[in-house]
Amino acid sequence: MPRPDCLQMKYFDTFVLLCCWQLWKRRNGAVLRNETLTMAQFLQT
Repeated sequence: MPRPDCLQMKYFDTFVLLCCWQLWKRRNGAVLRNETLTMAQFLQT
């Protein structure tokens, strides 16, 4: 994944981990709690 220009290199690893964490939480919500979100709702969280 390329680093966005607006993100300093020293924060890039943290940014990637936070993105993965959010994806994992959404996945668990969909699988375990049968939650549904539109793409717009997902991107807002």
